[in-house]
Amino acid sequence: MSGLWLKDLLVLKRQSLALILNIIVAIFVLALFKENGIFIGMMVFGITISLVTLNLLTYDQNDNGLVYIFSLPITIKEYIIQKYSIVTLMNVLGIVVMIILSLIFNQVQNWQLSFMWILTSAYLVGLVVLGIILFTLHFQLSHGPESGAVAMSALGSVNVVILGVGWAIFAETNWGRKIVLQIYQYFTDHGTGMLLIGLSLLLIVVISLAAQSSIKYLTNHDI
Repeated sequence: MSGLWLKDLLVLKRQSLALILNIIVAIFVLALFKENGIFIGMMVFGITISLVTLNLLTYDQNDNGLVYIFSLPITIKEYIIQKYSIVTLMNVLGIVVMIILSLIFNQVQNWQLSFMWILTSAYLVGLVVLGIILFTLHFQLSHGPESGAVAMSALGSVNVVILGVGWAIFAETNWGRKIVLQIYQYFTDHGTGMLLIGLSLLLIVVISLAAQSSIKYLTNHDI
């Protein structure tokens, strides 16, 4: 399995410019939208990382690459576990980078946000993005890279629209701002530890079920 990790890391290295530009975009979003840029920046950051990561699977699927991979001493289970692992790790890396950038802006621009609020904001958006990429990953394994790209674009567009509507409600309506402030006050008073633990456990279950479904599909169908 180490060969799979090495191959994917080399492919990611070739796309390092896209990841660097993504960090620059995240910085610009934080500078422009200030505190609210955490949500917007994490969504943009997460989707870009997702596209880069899904390209690893596309790289394998092109020119009957999976047929060659499975002719090597690599099982379907090992391949699926590796792909879901790298997708999850890349998403976690994106969350960590976004948290670090937000903490820097919080200090420099005096946003006065707590560490737990920044962590929770980035983590929640990161979970949404991870949910999108897990669905797309399984869909692409089942239907091919072209269908996977369509699914990713559709789900990404839906989430951008939802985020845009949410931003408009928060920015333009008094009741929207009131709701967000009440949520912020609730988590400030009670903490977000249990919420993050619960969502993390749910995430582990979702990843496990998705991986098992992908293993079952590839096992029962011709590649």
